[in-house]
Amino acid sequence: MSVLIWVLTELKMQKNPNSYPKPLSLHRKILLSMVALLLLLGLSTALITHAILLKVLKAEFKSKGLIQARSIAANSLVAVLTQNASHLKKLVENEKSLDPDIAYVFIVDSSDHILAHTFKAGFPVDLAKVNNLERGKAFNVQTLDTKMGLIFDIAVPVSSENKLFGQAHLGILKNSIQRTINVINLIFVGTTLLITIMAIFLAYKVSLLITKPISRLVEAVQSIQKGDFSTRIDVKAKDEIGLLSHAFNEMTSNLNMMVEEIKHLTTLQERERIALDLHDCCAQDLANIIKRLELCEKLFKIE
Repeated sequence: MSVLIWVLTELKMQKNPNSYPKPLSLHRKILLSMVALLLLLGLSTALITHAILLKVLKAEFKSKGLIQARSIAANSLVAVLTQNASHLKKLVENEKSLDPDIAYVFIVDSSDHILAHTFKAGFPVDLAKVNNLERGKAFNVQTLDTKMGLIFDIAVPVSSENKLFGQAHLGILKNSIQRTINVINLIFVGTTLLITIMAIFLAYKVSLLITKPISRLVEAVQSIQKGDFSTRIDVKAKDEIGLLSHAFNEMTSNLNMMVEEIKHLTTLQERERIALDLHDCCAQDLANIIKRLELCEKLFKIE
C-alpha cells in the first residue's frame, strides 16, 4: 500500500512541477511506466470483459427464456384447445413463480384473445399488439422498454402438426443481466486491483534491481571526478550491468596506475630540474665566489 501511495504522490508531483523541481530518476521513470501500463491493461481488460459478458449473458438469457417459453407452449396446448382458462392461469403463474427473472407470461389464442396472464393490475392492452409471431416462424424475440426496465419478449407458437392454435409470450427482465454483470465486474475489479497492487510492488523491486547498480556507477563516477581513483563497484550480476561494472573497475585500476606513474615521472622531472638549476646557477655562483675569495686572500697577503 505504501508503494501505491508513493506512486500517487509522484503523479501529483508531475502535475505541479514547481513542487518537485528535481528531475525524475530512472527508478521512478521505470516504476511509473510500469504502473501506467498495468492500469491501462486492467482498464482495457475490464472493458473487453464487460462487453463479452454482456453479449454472452444476453444470449444465455434469451436461450433460457426460449426454452421456458417452448415448455409453456407445449404444456398449454390441450388447455388452449379446450379453452381451459383456469388451467392456463395456474400454468403461467406457476412458471412465473419459479424464476424471478420472468417479468410476465401470457397466452393468446389464434384470434389474439388473451387466455391467461400474470399481470395482477390487469393486462396492458398495448402489449398484445407487439411482437406478433408470423406464421411458420419458430419464435421471435423483441426488446421492450417498459416501466420495469428493458424486457426481452419471447413469442413461441402453440401449435400441433403445423396448425397454429395460439401464442405463448414470456418476458425476461434485462435488469437481472445487468445485476449479474455488476456482481461479476465487482469481483473482477477487486481481483484486478489486488493484482495491480502486487504488480506495482514487483515493479518497484524490479526497478530497484535495475537502477541500484546504475546508481552505484553514478556514485563511482562522481568519486573519480573528485580525484578518488581507488573506487570499486561490487556487482555480482552476470548481465550487461555486471560487464559494465567489471569494465569500470578495470578502467579505474588503469587510471590509478597511470596517475601513480605520472606522479613518479613528475618527481623525477622535478629532481632533474633542481639538479640543472643547481648546476647552471648555484654551482657557477659558488665557483665565482671561491675565485673571489682566493683573490682576496692573495691581496691580503701582499697588503
